[in-house]
Amino acid sequence: MSATPERLAKVNRGQFETAGVAGTIRRGADEAEDARLATELLQDPKNLQEHAYVVETIVSRLQDVATLTLPDGPQIMKNPQVQHLYTPIAGQLNGDNTVLALAERLHPTPALGGKPVDGAMATIRTIEQHPRGLFAGPIGVVKPDGDGEMIVGIRSMWLKQQTATLFAGAGILADSDVQAEFEETGLKMTPMMNLLKEQDK
Repeated sequence: MSATPERLAKVNRGQFETAGVAGTIRRGADEAEDARLATELLQDPKNLQEHAYVVETIVSRLQDVATLTLPDGPQIMKNPQVQHLYTPIAGQLNGDNTVLALAERLHPTPALGGKPVDGAMATIRTIEQHPRGLFAGPIGVVKPDGDGEMIVGIRSMWLKQQTATLFAGAGILADSDVQAEFEETGLKMTPMMNLLKEQDK
């Protein structure tokens, strides 16, 4: 199961959609606090850099196969527990590119595989204590003509018999605050934890 906010790629008759989703802050207790936090996120250097890495990577991986359209800067995406920096990216594909072909170009995103990807993945393999398995892999639907939609299976839950394992991550940069990143992962797991609580009633 996944509570992902991230679309990896959607393709429909030569048109594609994807998005950069990176940079996170909690939701406010009321509208005023929520708006203040969103403004803080839009001005935070660490989160803006994290977001820029993701958008730059998407653009560099797709610019030779598509005409890209994207806004000048990030917007705010609001989920029940957190707010994200969000940049929608869309356009017209050149030639017969399928959703699987785009997924292959885009996976792993910097949120999953770091930047630069080769060095980051080597570090991830060294420090992560458990194999990722299905966590963060592309999940989706592919039609016979190659159109379809893939999501990023991040913020996910693996159920096996009576055991539930929850996965979430945070964007770690040189100036990350360890405690803040840890608390962020807890917020991201909240939808799945709530689901488990409902099943336990």
